[in-house]
Amino acid sequence: MAYQPEEKMEFRSHRYSDQTIWDMAKPKSTLKNSNYLSIYDNFDTDKLDYMSVFKCLEENMKDNETGEKLRGIFVDYVTVKKYSLAESCVRLWTLESPLYPQLTQALYEDNKYEIGQYMPIFRGMNQYIANKPTAKEMICYRGTPMTDKQFAYYKKGNDYRTPRFGAMSQSFKEA
Repeated sequence: MAYQPEEKMEFRSHRYSDQTIWDMAKPKSTLKNSNYLSIYDNFDTDKLDYMSVFKCLEENMKDNETGEKLRGIFVDYVTVKKYSLAESCVRLWTLESPLYPQLTQALYEDNKYEIGQYMPIFRGMNQYIANKPTAKEMICYRGTPMTDKQFAYYKKGNDYRTPRFGAMSQSFKEA
């Protein structure tokens, strides 16, 4: 899928405004009508390989804690630590780096350009989750700050699917 330069600017325009995903009351789209699902369904899984994930990582993107470039960390995961591609994608997502907020914002905004750019990582993460089912059903908790505007949107008794990957805990206290 090719994107025109003006599309790229339109989809990245949020970087030049004060609004972030935390200012929105709700996601921009539902899963059913999202750019994410369309791009996910049209992604050729034969093209999910180490190089496609490597190319997703911006050249100068670094881990906030160590200062090491994410591309180098990814290569280490694959060649030295021998992590699978799927596990490497999850580990990249969990680093203290600009990658996590960029992935989260792209999903919440349903940003067609950035979702397309990061789809190999999303696919790798989904692959990891799908291949690690739990032995039994469980309840997990996720703690996250919400504004009054966001809180007002959600109603008790409804089911919601947030447009992001989320770290969770079985412990309410930890979440």
